Amino acid sequence: IGVVCFNKRLGFLNGREDEDPEALEFLQASTDAFAMLHKSFSGDLGYIFYRNKTYRTYEHALNVISRFTRKHLLQAKQLLDTRLKEGTLNRDEPNLLLSLFSDDTLQEDHVIQVVESLYSGGTDSTAGAVQALFFNMAKHPDKQEKLRQEVTSLCPLGQPISPDVLNKMHYLRACVKESFRLLYPSNGTLRILPSDVVLSGYRVPAGSRILMCNTLTCENAFDDPDEYIPERWMRSADGSRTHDIPKMAVLPFGYGPRNCVGRRFAEQEVYLAAIKVLQRLRIGLEPESLNTPFVFRIFRQPATPWPSPLLDSTGTWQRDFHSTDFLYISSTIYFLVCQRPNKGVPTAP
Repeated sequence: IGVVCFNKRLGFLNGREDEDPEALEFLQASTDAFAMLHKSFSGDLGYIFYRNKTYRTYEHALNVISRFTRKHLLQAKQLLDTRLKEGTLNRDEPNLLLSLFSDDTLQEDHVIQVVESLYSGGTDSTAGAVQALFFNMAKHPDKQEKLRQEVTSLCPLGQPISPDVLNKMHYLRACVKESFRLLYPSNGTLRILPSDVVLSGYRVPAGSRILMCNTLTCENAFDDPDEYIPERWMRSADGSRTHDIPKMAVLPFGYGPRNCVGRRFAEQEVYLAAIKVLQRLRIGLEPESLNTPFVFRIFRQPATPWPSPLLDSTGTWQRDFHSTDFLYISSTIYFLVCQRPNKGVPTAP
């Protein structure tokens, strides 16, 4: 996501010895911002009346994120301007920043706000989605193997991942959707009522905030709701679903004109991470971690850290990636393994 937002990788995966204070401050600010949002949603309402500790911590975190984003964004803009003057910039290349800065209707502050929102919102949310998918893959090795067969048959190691290839990976999409359903990423979709409505006999006035708890529909609208069954999302040859699923049952990215602006980007990240990892590794969990409960803290995450060892193509277990690490690296974990030699995928011990 650093490449998309700032046209460069930010170096957070270089190892702790290479992390600078600014990077660590930014990562802590990202954690604090979501933690304080969770507190405000969970009953800590003092911030409405005065600048309490929750408010002050959240404000400080946003200032750190804004300062970090502005610094790297302006550096990227300077580089774009330099390449433009030198004639080395291809205006047809996919480049989010070039598109934003080329839009005469957007001021510099507007561009910074857009990129800041994309970077902040697309870090923990996407990483959590990949974490949940890998967790389900580890718990269901038969589904993992079926998905690996699809990935390796349609996209062998070394072959570019094109849109045509992704469009053919129907089981991958089904696995991701079922992971969203079983471990719904958030509490639900929040909306402000434009007019009075009556819900279960109670009049709810216009302007009220309504949280649609999709976690309930993810259970009540499905057979065997506690089972991980990606096949329920598959379609038959004529395009119809093999299972009857209500259209509004699972809405991980919201719905309508105010749905998640980064939905397509987030989905592509999840797909790419799954493909790159499954091309090279088997995903596993320690036995004591198989039944780890997940809790909501803005985004759903494990109640306690759990190790997730990854077996590489040489048959060697890599270092244990804990859930606290996954929050930051799971959506980009393929950068760590994409250069490994292809010697086949071994069976787990």
